[in-house]
Amino acid sequence: MTPPSTLAARNVATSGASLRVSVASGVLGFGIYHGGDIETCMRFLDKALAQVRQGLRPAEAAAELVGECLRLDRPCPGFGHRIHTADRVQRGCSRWRTSSN
Repeated sequence: MTPPSTLAARNVATSGASLRVSVASGVLGFGIYHGGDIETCMRFLDKALAQVRQGLRPAEAAAELVGECLRLDRPCPGFGHRIHTADRVQRGCSRWRTSSN
């Protein structure tokens, strides 16, 4: 099942809207029942950033964080949504790259 925010952004993008407008529509779809994992993902990535600031290389910090998830048999926060492939939204990305909307 496609998450509501993704569905909203994809629907708006298929109308020919700019990237900014399409992303905004997805973000506006966040609410008390959807989008809460963003904060969990932020904390997850912040752990790696803290390790990098202490001198660890980014690849080592990432490997350590992902390794911890694997050891605990948990998915990495913020990952796991399905990936949409070749469709009209993706084709529209080439228009976004050159548009200033």
